[in-house]
Order: sequence, then C-alpha cells, then structure tokens
Amino acid sequence: MLQAQRNQYNEVNTKVQKLKDMVSELNRLHANNEPMFVHYKLDTRARIEHFFAQSWVETWAGQLRLAESISKENANKNYNKYGNRPNTDDGYNFRGRGLLHITGRGSIEQGRNEGYTGFNQRVTNPLYGDLQNRDFVNNANDRDSLANNGLEALLAGVYVWKTLISRETRTHLYDIANAQDSISPTPTGVANIPNLSNNLRLISQRINGGNNGLSNRQDSLNHIRTQRIFDEFE
Repeated sequence: MLQAQRNQYNEVNTKVQKLKDMVSELNRLHANNEPMFVHYKLDTRARIEHFFAQSWVETWAGQLRLAESISKENANKNYNKYGNRPNTDDGYNFRGRGLLHITGRGSIEQGRNEGYTGFNQRVTNPLYGDLQNRDFVNNANDRDSLANNGLEALLAGVYVWKTLISRETRTHLYDIANAQDSISPTPTGVANIPNLSNNLRLISQRINGGNNGLSNRQDSLNHIRTQRIFDEFE
C-alpha cells in the first residue's frame, strides 16, 4: 500500500514538473523580448482556449498521457499514411506523441504542408534552445522524449498548431480559433452536440482527422470557458 502511494505521488510530481516546464517555455523571452507564447500563436484568449481544449482530449482527459496507446501491429496497419513507409514499423515508431499527438514520419521528417519544414528541422533551430543536436527521425529515445519531457511535448503540440491547415477553409488553425465563431450543425453520423462551435469543429477535424471525440472536445472548450481559466488573455 505504501509503495503504491509513493508511486502515485511520484507520478503526480512528474506530471506537475512537465506542466511547469511548459509554462516556463511559454513565458520565456525570445531574443527580441517577445514572449514565446506570441511566437507560438498562443497569444489570444481564443487561441489558447482552443489549443488546450484539444490538448485535454488528446492526452486522455487531462491525464497527460503524451504518447498514443496503440499496439505495434495496429499502428503499422492503420497508419499506412502520414508519410510512413510501407512494410516498415514507421506507423508505430512515429505514433502520436506530445500535447497534440504529432503523428507520422512525414510530420517529423518533411512536414505536413507545402512550405513547412518537418518538426525535426524546425525544432532544432537555435530558437528552441538546447535541441540543436537532436534527431527525432532516426533516434527512438529522442522521439520518446516528446512524451517524457514537458518542453518537448509542448513543442510537438505547437508544431501541429502552427502548421496544420483546415482542409475546408484552407486557413491555419490559430486563425480559425481567432475568427468570429458560429453554431455548427452536428456532422452526420455523430450524436447531437448542442451549440457546437464551428471553429472547434474545423480545428478538431484537422487535428484528429475526423469527428472522433468531437463531443468531448466541445465539452473541454466549454469547461475552460466556464471556469474562465484564460480570462487574463485578451
């Protein structure tokens, strides 16, 4: 019993430290004295609310599970896309990690949209501090650190946030978050979601590739707003 309590205590401490590391990075000043949260497009209340509403669901309802729980067999079978090479273990090796579960060899290596470098090249830029000598393409330990290290989990999430573009509107997710919102009809095949945010629907469909968990994502956004967690942002 005592050992179980110690394990739980250590697990909570680990999660708290990861969160502290994320907050420190967001508040860190760039060379031009601009806070990093501005550079990461988390500089308005709407943007940060949507970002963390998605993060809450992606990491298993706030449990901060920063790596996708999936077997090697299922990952290799189901993730035969996202730039993964056929007949390899890329599906499993590049399974979702980080706050928004960056997924696929293509995201890490080449980038998911025209004009955007892959995460590996982007994050090893000196702007991000001490990650210049990391190799998230070829080094399994480096990839695992996207789930084990709070700073790197945040950077993986920010990469998704800054580079993905809605297939419906062809605009960046952070611009969708800032746009005037409206009530969206619930997508076909999904149980009715009262007052579904159209902005949330667009962001969710791009991050998750469909409507899976859409109701949970709306609930998460509602909770953040009801609790006024980010009201200090304008």
